[in-house]
Amino acid sequence: MKILRNRKRFLVPASMLMLCVFTAQPSMAQEKVTITIDTGKAFQTIEGFGAFNTISQWRHETAEKKYDLLANDLGLSMLRFELPPTFQPAKDSDYNTRGEVFGGPDLQHNFQDVRELKKRGITKFIATIWSPPAWMKTLNKEGKGPTTSDGGSLREDRLKDFAVYCAAYCRVFRKETGVDLYALGIQNEPEFAEPYNSCKYNPVQLREALRYVGRKFREEGISTKIYVPEALPAQHHLPDFFNAINNDTETRKYADVFAIHNYDADGMNVGGAGAREWQEFAKMADSVQPVKEVWMTETSGHANNWTGAMLLAANIYNALEYGNLSAWLWWSLADNKSSEVYGLIIDGKPTGRYYASKQYYHFIRPGAVRVEAKSDQANVLVLAFTHSADNKLVAVLINKGETEKEILLPKLGSGNTINAYLSTDTLQCALQKKARHNKVALPAKSIMTIIWR
Repeated sequence: MKILRNRKRFLVPASMLMLCVFTAQPSMAQEKVTITIDTGKAFQTIEGFGAFNTISQWRHETAEKKYDLLANDLGLSMLRFELPPTFQPAKDSDYNTRGEVFGGPDLQHNFQDVRELKKRGITKFIATIWSPPAWMKTLNKEGKGPTTSDGGSLREDRLKDFAVYCAAYCRVFRKETGVDLYALGIQNEPEFAEPYNSCKYNPVQLREALRYVGRKFREEGISTKIYVPEALPAQHHLPDFFNAINNDTETRKYADVFAIHNYDADGMNVGGAGAREWQEFAKMADSVQPVKEVWMTETSGHANNWTGAMLLAANIYNALEYGNLSAWLWWSLADNKSSEVYGLIIDGKPTGRYYASKQYYHFIRPGAVRVEAKSDQANVLVLAFTHSADNKLVAVLINKGETEKEILLPKLGSGNTINAYLSTDTLQCALQKKARHNKVALPAKSIMTIIWR
């Protein structure tokens, strides 16, 4: 019998909840837009929302304020970073966190950030390999090296060494931070040979690397999840990587997560190309045993303005609604003006993309369950989640249209309080005063998160 991923029922009333949306039209009766939320139809469970760790590049603020802002304001619940390719076998130990064997300053910055964020309740930390250590690789694309940059591939005679490297990192991570590494990606974008740390794999090569890492993790009792392949849909080989791994009776057991890098410019078009692509990924993830979670582990490039923020909000919507996504991670937490399309925080200041992300990150907490939510008007997008921390229900509404809407909110029962938080080109996740009769305005080009406690 096929087991559907995260389709179990929850102890939430299955009655239909109704939200009515009204918008004023010149010389016309108000247009009625109806949104339905059915808490009896449950989909994926959320793992978390996050970004790649560039805290050390964030200037103009104290460390304490940085950590507090990320944990308590943005609502970060996952953090991604690079597993450095600075590993050498040693006689007395297979790792050394401070020097030539395994580590260096970037590793120490990451460990310090993990320790501080852990104090603030964040426990899910994930690492991706951009390149194995150079001594494990073939010559690079220029025929030089071996080096960690410009591609090259993992040598077949180094597969066991590669597995030792991955397991050693998990052990030292636990030793240095007091928390297990939540998940490991064994290669970032395996089809690219880049001037920075990079390594090329075809689907069979990645499958074999996974085989050795999976065996090593089982042998040592390492519980860290493994996510693959972190390739891009535009390269058209995601199904090839997925099938190579999941058609093998051994390696399918080692791949916990189907991870994708998403650079979707179609997010604002409900049911468009981006949505159809996410539907295919969700179908693939559900087609095998054990079924896979779907994660989006890197995206960026959205303009540093409110238009870019709205596109990002719609990209997240597409992935959650059509891809049954369990985790979403932006590229870098912090950057500077010259690279402003990459950071949520630029030169120490949160961007519109930060606040668009906060509308999800802060309110949809790990363990929340997406439930069915529908809109009969294409300009109003809606998602709904139950079991999100102390909130009974959380709904995210996006008005991508040119006119303001008026939302009539449902009640979940007596004694429930309702709060609404709004972001626009001039408002930053601002708490809205609850209007009479549970009505709240949803301006044009805006994002609102509504919570029921």
